Amino acid sequence: MRLKLTIILAVTGTFLFTQNAIADPKPQNVKVTGAQDLANLYGGKTQIWKGCKGGIYFGANWEAQAYCAKHPDSVGLGKWRIDGKGRVCHEMNWYRAKDGEVASKEKKEECVSHVTAEDGIVWRSWPDDREWWKATNSPSLEKGFKFKSKVKRLRRKLKL
Repeated sequence: MRLKLTIILAVTGTFLFTQNAIADPKPQNVKVTGAQDLANLYGGKTQIWKGCKGGIYFGANWEAQAYCAKHPDSVGLGKWRIDGKGRVCHEMNWYRAKDGEVASKEKKEECVSHVTAEDGIVWRSWPDDREWWKATNSPSLEKGFKFKSKVKRLRRKLKL
């Protein structure tokens, strides 16, 4: 087992694992996690990115909003969805002020795979990662919109 402590946010807009998270190989005897189970797991929660002191909020109407303190004048806005393969996907545009104008950078869609083990625990794996991480009761998925005031301030500042 190894600790996953890298952030890919700057490159792909993905998540950072918590420092205490332990990865495992893919559990045995699993099934693809159903859409409703994934909606219940992610909806109304913030996936915390510890490395940048930010995260992505999976909101109502499939709206995704993100903030990263390493880039305090930028805000991520986009959509999230669940596909039929047990994946939670998001696509974000990152906005910031540049030379008095609003600049944006599109990010490609990123999807995180999910399976449910026989014991009911949901596991997830990020693209290009062979490790599986526990999603059920993960401390990196926090209830509520943890960066709401920061995102709201940036949206108002950038007129988004």
